[in-house]
Amino acid sequence: MKKILLVMELPPPIHGQSTINKQVADILKDAGFPCIIINSGLSKTMGVKGKVTLEKFVLLFKLFYEVLKVSIFRKCKISYISIYPFGVPFLIYFIITLVLKHVGHNKIVLHLHAKGIKDKIENSILLKKCYVYLFNHTDVVIHLSNNLIKDILDVTELNKIRIIPNAVEMPEEILRKNSPHNPLRVLFLSNMVVAKGCLVTLEAAKRLLLSDEPFEFWFVGSWVQSNVVKEFESVLKDDRFRNSIKYFGPKYGDDKERILCESDIFIFPSSDECLPLVLIEAMQCGLPIITSDIGAIPEMVKTGINGYLIEKITPEALVDALLNFSRNPSLVNKMGGNSKLIYRSNYNYDLFKRNIIGLFKELIDN
Repeated sequence: MKKILLVMELPPPIHGQSTINKQVADILKDAGFPCIIINSGLSKTMGVKGKVTLEKFVLLFKLFYEVLKVSIFRKCKISYISIYPFGVPFLIYFIITLVLKHVGHNKIVLHLHAKGIKDKIENSILLKKCYVYLFNHTDVVIHLSNNLIKDILDVTELNKIRIIPNAVEMPEEILRKNSPHNPLRVLFLSNMVVAKGCLVTLEAAKRLLLSDEPFEFWFVGSWVQSNVVKEFESVLKDDRFRNSIKYFGPKYGDDKERILCESDIFIFPSSDECLPLVLIEAMQCGLPIITSDIGAIPEMVKTGINGYLIEKITPEALVDALLNFSRNPSLVNKMGGNSKLIYRSNYNYDLFKRNIIGLFKELIDN
């Protein structure tokens, strides 16, 4: 059997795309596919992503060298490329894809992990031509949701697109959801950056607690931005919030899973998402969800069924959504149970595994 080349960013740092990449690599290796893996990551921590460093230039040179070497000397039948389709990363993956197609003569599988291509090409004819050229030299495009297909229809053909939603795997023995706590425990879990919604959640928490509403807020994630650190440090030192707003730092593996399963409500008012893994993790643990009405999230969360979608993220909107639960605590278990059902139907790990293995078997057989 000819080898499969996997070009993907692997942890660290840990984020949605690198986590899914590792899952894909593990699935293919465990299924017996002979794989060559090239780590395309140029950053080891979230704090240096987007910054220019000498180490990144060295790693970039090594990346191009490894891709060219594999293309010339270690012929693969298929190249799977996990792509972020914007900015400098897009340019890097554009070059890699063309080298593998024209030098390695591979079948190309692009796995998209972002939305926004449609908006980008409206302002740039040149960029549209680049996307069209890239996708014309691609055999399969994996996207995360039917909701996101319209984002790429101007640059690729519908028959190339395969929908494979993200998934996570969590040990069954810790998937327990107790009765709601009193006060209700609200969890924010993500990298602590403004775009993920940590500050707007913090403001909503302050307003609810100053109104003596029965809530406790847990924040979990890595510090990335200095302005976020300063704001949280100020609030955490305030005696009015000391016992009701808690920051636990980053948590991974069993520690993260236990924090999820010890919470009552999950809140994630991010301003830019595709199909966030953390929502799947919250759904698997049976949590109702308050989140943004963007990307593929409306396929995951239905207002009044397993949580609340917020069209315009403001502290007031988050406060209103949270008050629904404090006024009617039975909604926590009702909506949380619906979250778990949606997870089992659409986002469970076994389904993801079957979809990935099935796709690569089909490509090899053909």
